[in-house]
Amino acid sequence: SALKEDVPVIAEGRIWEPRQARKCLDLGAFATVVGTAITRPWVVTRRFVDAIDA
Repeated sequence: SALKEDVPVIAEGRIWEPRQARKCLDLGAFATVVGTAITRPWVVTRRFVDAIDA
């Protein structure tokens, strides 16, 4: 596996919250990529609205 070979692993995809990024790092990722969660604020807003309306 990449972790056994000291290959840096970068976690990407579906990282919406800081706790998820922290978990990736705790599990051995070298870094995390946060895309839509910060570049499309309307998507994040919709997630909050949907959760509140549920």
